[in-house]
Amino acid sequence: MAFRRSAFLCVAACLPASFAGAPPAAAGVAQVSEKTYEDTSVGYSVLPIRGWEPKPRKSPDDPLARADAGGWYSKDPSQKGAECTVLKFGSYFPEATVAVATEDADSPGDGKGDGGGDGGGEGGGGEGGEKTPQKPRGPRTEKELFGEGPKSFEAWILRVKKDLRTRGESLSLDGTKAKFGEDEGMSWEGDLVRSNGSRVNLLGASVKRGTLEVAVLYEAPGGGAYEKAFVRDYRGAFKASLKSLRILPEKAMRKAQEALDRKLAGTDPEEAYAEKAIAALPPGWTHHRTENYVIVYDKSIDTTTPGLIKRIANQLEKIRAQVYEPLFPASRPITAKSIVKVTQDPAQYLAYGAPEGTGGYWSWPSRELVFFCKKDDFNMTLDVLNHEAFHQYIFYAVGQVSPHSWFNEGHGDFFAGYNLVEGKFKPGKFHWRQKRIQDAIEGSVHVPLKEFLKFSQAEYYRRGGNKRRGEDAGQNYAQGWSLVYFLRTTKDPRYAGILDRYFVSLKASVVRWREEEEAAAKKEGRPPAVLIPPEVNQKATDEALASAIAGVDIDQLEKDWIASKPY
Repeated sequence: MAFRRSAFLCVAACLPASFAGAPPAAAGVAQVSEKTYEDTSVGYSVLPIRGWEPKPRKSPDDPLARADAGGWYSKDPSQKGAECTVLKFGSYFPEATVAVATEDADSPGDGKGDGGGDGGGEGGGGEGGEKTPQKPRGPRTEKELFGEGPKSFEAWILRVKKDLRTRGESLSLDGTKAKFGEDEGMSWEGDLVRSNGSRVNLLGASVKRGTLEVAVLYEAPGGGAYEKAFVRDYRGAFKASLKSLRILPEKAMRKAQEALDRKLAGTDPEEAYAEKAIAALPPGWTHHRTENYVIVYDKSIDTTTPGLIKRIANQLEKIRAQVYEPLFPASRPITAKSIVKVTQDPAQYLAYGAPEGTGGYWSWPSRELVFFCKKDDFNMTLDVLNHEAFHQYIFYAVGQVSPHSWFNEGHGDFFAGYNLVEGKFKPGKFHWRQKRIQDAIEGSVHVPLKEFLKFSQAEYYRRGGNKRRGEDAGQNYAQGWSLVYFLRTTKDPRYAGILDRYFVSLKASVVRWREEEEAAAKKEGRPPAVLIPPEVNQKATDEALASAIAGVDIDQLEKDWIASKPY
């Protein structure tokens, strides 16, 4: 039920994923806990299933959260596919909410809101006093870009149904009226039928008080041979848990809200974002602060891999100071605390909604770097950290801009090859990519640089096609790493400045846009936009590439790159 996110720098969409994985071979017996779980960051209490792990929580201000308020999942191999999702809609204290513009409300050019756009001309109109139509503008904030999430559990169900239909799957979830303490609600029951014909049983409950609605939804494998196991081992415990769902008393919520308000008083927006993320941590999670980072993590990591969090903290600060900052100076001082979320293993990472087939990701709308601890391979954990921390640093150093993917992902992988030796970072080859690019070059299936350098993000991430035409994302990643490695290590004066020229030009474009936007916002009496319009981003990257390769013979560059055996 978790929402999957893109693993790339710019997350363009956030759609609900299909439900849990393949049914288990046998089911373990689920038992409801005797201890009530209370969540004052959301406003509910419930009896969870005994022994299930809490899911990592998304920040309350995450525009991609889409009502996700956590939940639990089973790590028992015999209960594979069983999990619980908690969803929150509305607010416990509606007077504290602030309306935000969306794509469907207060749209640009309708005469409402902040008067966005640059139309109108001098004097505000033409003949007869008629106003010149305003030029439509793009979204200025993350909330405008992604729109509002569903406002009720029923609306959420409709949205999920629509998404599932696009994948040839179907959801059936019927509700009946029910009471949860003093509050009205609904009990829900149904199933999900996957495209392969397999089925997942669903049991849920939703309760509402004022503008706040909380829903709890359980799922477990069903159908065929698994139906008997579901009835025997899950159904009773799930129903007992759902009957215990309650909205918390106002006194408890007031106390929690006032404590958070005191903590946030006087903090800037980025610091407040981090504090809210900390306040929403589920049981079993904690945090560690450094000068520039807030690391939130599962406490079990301190036991299973002692010293890893301190090692991560040390590596983050050192690679930033020794590598990122000298190579990519920030356009203005960075005051934000970067959030780094460390999950205990791949199961918890995926339960959070991470993209399958990845070791980590940076999500700029969510302001967080997420990865999992690979207990049997510390180096993999730290390689992923170096890669994703680069994306995170660039966001705060330059702004929300998407460079060409060969430059962006190529640098991420270049830094993944760095090793910390006696307190100093030393560059090295990234072993994940070496064999892949060697095979591509020796098999003459690498992408010609004249084409490769111009690939858009969508082209770079294509899969399952002609490698020579760049239709293999894995090979493209390897080629991006190899090219950046060559350009960062070559002594040839013809090529040594390519990467620096690209960055200097890109940063200058972003700074120019930001200064112009801040001046316009001040004049119009509105907050400045934080999102660079796509056309500005495209123009900036085009100019950066042109500046980088000005006077460079690309055919000769390709020959010299290959001759260096960049693997």
